[in-house]
Amino acid sequence: MPHEALYQSNFVNSDYANFGFNFKSCYLVSGGWDNERVYFATQVSNTTDSYDILFGTKLELCYNSVQCARSSSLRFCLACEDSSDLYLSIDCRGCVSCVGCVGLRNKMYCIFNKQYSKEDYERIVSGLDLGSYRTFLDLEQKLKDLYLSLPLRFARFKNTVDCTGDNINDSKNAKNCFSVSGVENVKNGLFLEKQKDSMDTSYIGKGGEEIYEVISSFGGSRQVVGVRTLFCCDSFYSEDCHNCNDIFACIGLKKKSYAVFNKEYSKEEYEKIRDEIIRQMKDMPYIDKVGRSYTFGDFWPIELESFCYNETKAQEHFSLTKSEALNNGYRWRDKESSNYVVTVEGENLPDSVNGIDDSMTEAVIGCLHKNTCNHNCTHAFRVLKTELEFYKRMNLPLPRLCPNCRHANRITKASPFELHQRKCMCDKETHSHGEKHCEIEFETSYSLDSPEIVYCEKCYQQEVY
Repeated sequence: MPHEALYQSNFVNSDYANFGFNFKSCYLVSGGWDNERVYFATQVSNTTDSYDILFGTKLELCYNSVQCARSSSLRFCLACEDSSDLYLSIDCRGCVSCVGCVGLRNKMYCIFNKQYSKEDYERIVSGLDLGSYRTFLDLEQKLKDLYLSLPLRFARFKNTVDCTGDNINDSKNAKNCFSVSGVENVKNGLFLEKQKDSMDTSYIGKGGEEIYEVISSFGGSRQVVGVRTLFCCDSFYSEDCHNCNDIFACIGLKKKSYAVFNKEYSKEEYEKIRDEIIRQMKDMPYIDKVGRSYTFGDFWPIELESFCYNETKAQEHFSLTKSEALNNGYRWRDKESSNYVVTVEGENLPDSVNGIDDSMTEAVIGCLHKNTCNHNCTHAFRVLKTELEFYKRMNLPLPRLCPNCRHANRITKASPFELHQRKCMCDKETHSHGEKHCEIEFETSYSLDSPEIVYCEKCYQQEVY
């Protein structure tokens, strides 16, 4: 079957965007819905006029921010919500006009968690030259020092009941879930919105229920193994099917029913063939080249997939070397050689965005990583005219890394998709746990050897609020 070059549903002026729904004037955006004038982003929804975003929801005029929601004018922020005009801040909620802050709630005019008057704040910030790259590096190091000195909540939950994972909002009984909102009775989920009674699903929006082993879809119900099965019901092992019901092993169908391998049958014939296939899949599981067994309910064998391991999101979050991937029976694609003629190296860019004219959009900038990293570095990149206008408007220094390396850096800031059993690190007797150290245990994305100070919910509430 022919496949679409890009998976776009209702895209306008967004030729270089993929895997989405309702995009307008977007560029190099992968995953999400209802976005307009968003550039260099992954998994964003309901966002406008923003650049370099990872896992963002309802953002406006934001830059280089990760796991943020319902905010405007965030720059270099992580896990901030319901805020505006923040610069280099982490885990702030309901805050306005802050620089270098961590864990604040409903604050204004703070610099590195110290409160100032409006006049003093504006005077200090105006003298910082936030459009300078050197200033950014200095402030970034100060933020890191502050971040590691403060207790952190074991997980970022909001309005949740009986959940495990991280970055979960308005959910109930979500287990091992990350960056989900409005889900109930879901296990092993990633970037989901309004999903119920499902398991092993990722990158699904617009609701859905009783979905198992499905990726990159919208809505639907009673689906078993699928990719981009939009608003389908009772579908099995299907791909790129929209608004279908009762289909098995189909590709590219629209508004069809009772189909197997794209051939339609009567309801009775379909159910008989479907049951025979399921029975045979259980009796004769597929065995791949390294001995892995696949039966009904398992996702497609990876050796049959179109993409190599290092071309997929698996490499972004569970990085392997070429030899490790090949030993596991995965395919690998070597980097293609590039012959870009770099006209200015990243380290030689002007320090401040002030005074840069439109001729910069013609420059071929060398990425600081110089194609030596494991991030699919493009070696060189250009600054778009609209991008340069945004940097000037927001008083931001020019980036020194190519879009792929910037994306990889954002991933390192996001919560890893794994949990560790840990104990609360609080040793303050004033928190009334009756021991020198709190004995409460929890599951957290902070590993045992991470440098952060991690508290349980009770100790964090007493210490921070």
